[in-house]
Amino acid sequence: MSAMDRSWALPSPLPLWLLAAACASPASPRAPAAGEEGTRARAERLEVEQDALFSSGLAPVEVVERYPVPQRGDAAGAYLRGRALARAGRLEEAAFEFEASIAADPRFPHPHLGLGSIDLEQGRLPAAIARLRTALCLDPGFLEARYLLVRALESAGDRDGARREAEDLLRRDGEGARAALWLAGRALDEGRPEEAVALLRGALERDPSNVRARIRLAQAILAAGRPEEAAAEVEALLRTGRLDAAVLYELAGLYRRAGRLERALALLERTAAEASPEFLARVPRAEIDLALEEIREELRSGRRTASADDVLAVLRGDPSPERRAEALSALCGAEVPGLARVLQEALRDADPSVRALAAREAGARSRALAARVLPALLRSDPDLRVRAATCEGLGRWRVEEALPDLVAAMEAGESPLAEAACRAVESIAERAFFLGDPSSPDPAPRREAARRARAWLEARGAPRPPAREGGAR
Repeated sequence: MSAMDRSWALPSPLPLWLLAAACASPASPRAPAAGEEGTRARAERLEVEQDALFSSGLAPVEVVERYPVPQRGDAAGAYLRGRALARAGRLEEAAFEFEASIAADPRFPHPHLGLGSIDLEQGRLPAAIARLRTALCLDPGFLEARYLLVRALESAGDRDGARREAEDLLRRDGEGARAALWLAGRALDEGRPEEAVALLRGALERDPSNVRARIRLAQAILAAGRPEEAAAEVEALLRTGRLDAAVLYELAGLYRRAGRLERALALLERTAAEASPEFLARVPRAEIDLALEEIREELRSGRRTASADDVLAVLRGDPSPERRAEALSALCGAEVPGLARVLQEALRDADPSVRALAAREAGARSRALAARVLPALLRSDPDLRVRAATCEGLGRWRVEEALPDLVAAMEAGESPLAEAACRAVESIAERAFFLGDPSSPDPAPRREAARRARAWLEARGAPRPPAREGGAR
């Protein structure tokens, strides 16, 4: 599901009595009659059909049209329609259908997963964690919910909790591949490439055909400083048979970082020739052409061009925060493709100076990126400098949904955060004080935030924006 730039009204939490009843027994509210298909079995069967429709090339809006509004009480139908709406980016409507599914069958875990996924993509981490824990309360063996819970805890900064859940996932997942991939990714993020290598080799012993695990293994070996061994893993993967464009694109990047430029060029040219419309929707043709141009120039001149993958390797494997920050600065100055992906990785760096640099750069790129990643960082990062850096981007793009958090940071009075939050509030003030927009889903909290911001600014003699007819008073 793709994150949306706009905010949406958070669905009301389920009543406690309903959750308690849901968790008390694994049975459905009404057991299926003989020959009748249960909610979950029907939903999972129809999920396969829905996925086939999305893979067939139909536009998301066309898939949604295949799922009309279901009858009241049809939990599986409401869930499937919500799932289609979410994949089409219509998150408010999707949330409504997921809630309808829960109302029809409170013990059906899948719509809780759907709501948790939306919350996670929108950065509503406490809500996402609560929803996903509810899904796991209903079904402790629901691997997809536990996997998303790992992601949500990690995004919220609870790495210990995320690791515990991932280890539990590893025990519950029969093959262990998804959990091993996640744990290996975290080990790479935290500068422990050899641990990642061990995890991935274990996963490949259980499933030698796992392409994703073999790609990650080559990345881990490369991060451990063994480019020849990493290239050998890539060559072994290429011998396994026909690979799709997405895999070829990743392997070309691995060859490039390992210094095998001729092989990287050949794979990238093959990627360009075999790219499907679905792949090009994720990786634009212009990005592939730019990478081809850079590799050809590197072969002609003998000089390497920094890439997003190069910087990711530094962020994951270099123990020096100074070198990680230097690599990130160089990439930001070059404006290369993949920068947003690198910035989101850098926002999880162990060193606050790297996170602060990433926060400033994320705030300088686009409103969509700033609104997606900075509010959660403002709320959760333990370092005042990092939180102050988030305020720059939030103010630059006038991200109104962050106003309550900015006001709270401002009123806390901790320097340098309070000053940075004050500047952001002043930047947002023209919108924040003129809240007469009837399209706002819930303007009351924003009006209160504006009132508090006005009081804070007046107490310090800051200029107050003039009131406008129809705006907040």
